[in-house]
Amino acid sequence: MRVLDEEIGRFVPGADLLTDHDSHPTLTIDSVQTHKDGLLVTLAGVSDRGTADELRGASLLVTDRRELEEDEYWPEELLGLRVFDPAGTQIGVVIDLISGQSQDRIVISVGVDEVEVPFVAALFPSVDVASGSLVLDAPDGLLDL
Repeated sequence: MRVLDEEIGRFVPGADLLTDHDSHPTLTIDSVQTHKDGLLVTLAGVSDRGTADELRGASLLVTDRRELEEDEYWPEELLGLRVFDPAGTQIGVVIDLISGQSQDRIVISVGVDEVEVPFVAALFPSVDVASGSLVLDAPDGLLDL
């Protein structure tokens, strides 16, 4: 599981986490230890592989998020946004986000193909979460699939 939160201090024994999983809406952290480049978290009540597999792909959610700076977005706000070129023609849809050390990338479904685009202001001059769209000002060749 990837942690998409700078506040790893949230992951402490006894902390309750909300989930987007119907049969497990809340999970409690049993133990935490560092492991390689991340955390190894044991959840109360998740003691066998079957239960763990049931939770595969579930998101752990927090209720006390920090205030975002201007031009910052939560990953789930960007997923599903329609991507348009500057002329208003739809290019595709955001299907994934990849966090990088130097920059994040947006994965766009373009027809049957996927393309990764650095999520930088020069390429995305307009992001309108409320309208469910963003504008990609792609240089020539970027979308040649």
